[in-house]
Amino acid sequence: MKRSVLIHAGTHKTGTTSLQMLFTRNRAELLDRGIMYPETGIWAGATESDSHSNIAWELMGHALFDARSGTLDDLIDEIVASDCEKVLLSSEEFSCLFANPERLHQLKARLENSGFVPHVALTLRDVHEYAQSLYVTLASYAFEMSYAEYSELVATERKVTFRQNTYCFDYGLLIGTFAEAFGADAVTCIDYDPHDAVSPLLEAHDWFFEGALDGAELDLKCNTTMSRVEELQRRVAVRQERIDGLEAEILRLESELHGTNVTLDWFKSALAASRDSFGRRVLRALRSAMDRR
Repeated sequence: MKRSVLIHAGTHKTGTTSLQMLFTRNRAELLDRGIMYPETGIWAGATESDSHSNIAWELMGHALFDARSGTLDDLIDEIVASDCEKVLLSSEEFSCLFANPERLHQLKARLENSGFVPHVALTLRDVHEYAQSLYVTLASYAFEMSYAEYSELVATERKVTFRQNTYCFDYGLLIGTFAEAFGADAVTCIDYDPHDAVSPLLEAHDWFFEGALDGAELDLKCNTTMSRVEELQRRVAVRQERIDGLEAEILRLESELHGTNVTLDWFKSALAASRDSFGRRVLRALRSAMDRR
């Protein structure tokens, strides 16, 4: 009997971190209901919200990929060894694979050859809201493009690339690429609800979860745009404190240097005066010696 894999592929800024926190906190409860949330391929920087970004990065050939966090081969070994009928994978980084469709075909083939039927969940947000929210996030990672330039790129190219990630603002292209790789029937698109990041995905895939998370806390909100803004404000404040500290240190050093210059000038004057005095004493001695002769 074929087993199922649900790939929650994002997109970014659609409550993915909240969902991953839900899956992480309830990993044991999911397992009791025959749903495995694998521990292989978890991004090493994750805390309460495990995501399988390392697998997406491996497929992307991303610089952040770290084999020590688990490879696709390791993931396949883990899920094949389990007796779970269902496997849940989650990372918004999977959505960036629209730019590498051959890698999506590779992922599908690896899962099917291992006895699993893959399904894909894509949560889609209003494009303009998505672009605005994503810009705030990218700005916190030193994204140097102005908002005007960024908006122009979103409107004309319908995609933006930053640090090897390509973000898609053409949902027709995004959905089409995943549908071509996995089959149209295997891809489910969900409208993003800003008031509830969790329930829409669970309800759209009730056949998969079958009430496994009914007793879980679903009111989870994290990594929101406002939290990103607050984080940016905190970083700006910290950076300003560092700038103020550096300016104070520069003033102190300038003051010390000025004092040193004053001291050096005094010694130079004193040395010149002593030389003049010594010269005058030598002249007097010579004149006295000449007079005695």
